[in-house]
Amino acid sequence: MRSLHAAAILAVAAFPLLGVAQVCDQGVLNGFFCFNDCTKVDGLPFGFYYPIAEPLVTAIDLQNFQLEFDSKDPWNPLITSYNVSAKTKIPSELALVNLHFDKASTNATIGLQGKSPVARLVTSDSSPAQGDTDSGNLFINFDRVPLSALSGAQTDFSDLFKTVTLTSGDINLSFSGYANSQASAPEFGLTLCLNYIPFAVTSTLKGLGGLTGASIGGIPVVLGGSPTTGLKLSIALNINSPSNVLLKTNTDVTFQLVYSKQVLGSVVIPKISIAPGENKLTATGFLFPKTTAAKSAARDLLSKFVAGVSSQVTVTNGKSSNVPSLDAAFGAVTLTQALPAKKQVLLKSARFGIPNLLAFTTKAKITATNPFDAAVSLTYVKGSLIYKDKVIGTIDESISGYTIPAKATVESPEVTLNLKLNYASILAVFAAIGNTLSADVDSELTISFGGYQTTVDYNQDDVKASLVLHV
Repeated sequence: MRSLHAAAILAVAAFPLLGVAQVCDQGVLNGFFCFNDCTKVDGLPFGFYYPIAEPLVTAIDLQNFQLEFDSKDPWNPLITSYNVSAKTKIPSELALVNLHFDKASTNATIGLQGKSPVARLVTSDSSPAQGDTDSGNLFINFDRVPLSALSGAQTDFSDLFKTVTLTSGDINLSFSGYANSQASAPEFGLTLCLNYIPFAVTSTLKGLGGLTGASIGGIPVVLGGSPTTGLKLSIALNINSPSNVLLKTNTDVTFQLVYSKQVLGSVVIPKISIAPGENKLTATGFLFPKTTAAKSAARDLLSKFVAGVSSQVTVTNGKSSNVPSLDAAFGAVTLTQALPAKKQVLLKSARFGIPNLLAFTTKAKITATNPFDAAVSLTYVKGSLIYKDKVIGTIDESISGYTIPAKATVESPEVTLNLKLNYASILAVFAAIGNTLSADVDSELTISFGGYQTTVDYNQDDVKASLVLHV
């Protein structure tokens, strides 16, 4: 029974080629595909090139797929996609029985629709397949298959991923090449091969939308600082990706941190992995301004951050640490987001003593709270103590050895408070003797995180101040 059906199908295949039938030994042949008995037994012909009247492969759908880069081979990222589907249509005269696809492979070039191909994708002939000829559905898996940049096309290859990264909505890709398949009719003990099937189809994927679905997920955490890298922050990121591509970079990507048109430092996202839908990532920010203008902008940003005022910051001009094929993509990303902030209460109280009521200077101690997750040193204070809208004293002094551990409250060494002799100050002195008064502070604080020193403008109302009269 097997021989009769196999012979019948191959005989039908050979009929249009009588007189010109040939074994499939010429590889890809324009206008034909190879149709043969894979078992090569029973004295059947090895195979024939069969003429193609209409396309045998009409569509390819990549479904959701993973694209993984590697610094060791940046121009050959790996595609993984399960149940890649193709629509097929074999000639009706060959559809004498329903053939079940067992294996399939492809050798294709890929590029943006309407443009030259930039990459090649080659799968193994032994790749398992599913589907059948009656339904016209063929399903195969791409399991870490290299998508290799064509020779001389590295710039266009990078631009392809730039388009995928920046585009919102559908992106049309052109697939062109040939496919091989092995199909069987188990009820007849029949196994046939359909090889060198040419195709040229369009497949659609969805872009990452420029990562504009990103947002900062909460108030950044101060991790510390260094004189060589600046103030270090931990920044939680939420990224909602509209794409069907799971992008794994396996490399750190560093973006510029911009505020008020000045580059203040960098934001590093380690080994970016972005899946379709919601993603939670943790980035590290480094506030390390270099120019005078940038330092001024950084002071403004930090002052607002401490005061609980959110500010619009931009991350842009990304660059991978060692995957150059992604630099065009991340280099074009620009995201502007609100940097969340919470009002930080730094000054808990102040205590000062004067030798007599006519003194113009006094020694004071400040009790300060460190709200951050890293130790901070207060190295310089310049400010005014205000009571009933009048300045009653000023401080302008360096402080040595005043370090406050994370989340701790510590009293400072003595500093000099210069009293202003006016009606308000006299009232304040008498009100504070043996008691406390509520005063406002308007100051500049120079603080140091791990040796990185910066200045913030800081205002606080209702600081509790007490006075001791020394004889």
